[in-house]
Amino acid sequence: MVIGPKTYGNRNCMGFSYENYNENSDIKFRWKGYSGMVNINYSTNTDPEGIGYDHMETGFSPYSAIGFPKLTCRIDYDGKGYHSYMGWIQTVRFNPGSSNNDMAVNSEPMFVYHIPMMLDADTPFCVYGIDPALFEAPASNLDGIQWIAHTYLSASKNLIVSREVCMILGIQWGYSISRDTIVHAEMKTLKLEGEMFLNDMAILHRDYPTWRFRTCSEKEGFYE
Repeated sequence: MVIGPKTYGNRNCMGFSYENYNENSDIKFRWKGYSGMVNINYSTNTDPEGIGYDHMETGFSPYSAIGFPKLTCRIDYDGKGYHSYMGWIQTVRFNPGSSNNDMAVNSEPMFVYHIPMMLDADTPFCVYGIDPALFEAPASNLDGIQWIAHTYLSASKNLIVSREVCMILGIQWGYSISRDTIVHAEMKTLKLEGEMFLNDMAILHRDYPTWRFRTCSEKEGFYE
């Protein structure tokens, strides 16, 4: 069921229609000999104040984010201590002018995503720490936009020592706006091979030349 734009007091959403969407999935993985699982919730943002939009000082009403997707990834991992240091790396393909509703993406990612407070940091990670959770809730006022993210669970080959990053698993998600309607992109598990993955690695190497990026070897880890 498509839900039309709503007015909340004197505060309006962007004026886009949307569908309520909610998907939960689990991806199993192994890293350094220990088993883990990423629990993913991919759903519609219907409560921007509840997730902090009213405190972010973005310059627009928090209610303007209603109807856009939000993503939460939580890790349950058997490794302890330094074993559990991991991070999330995200590349974003951003096309502000697409006029159709297919979810095809450009051949090259436009940028590596960071939270604003970390834009000047020399790190590819948007989140890094012990069993790090990821939360993301993008929004836009551009009809015709396509916003597609490749989100990778990653870790240093030597846990916290080196700048050689192993990509453990990845997912694709995002949204488009076509004819004033927000459409969630299908969430997909990414294969860590092929042209799309190599394009992601190319932009990471370009923007972070002091870092190295590669897939995990079977001995180091893999996802199931």
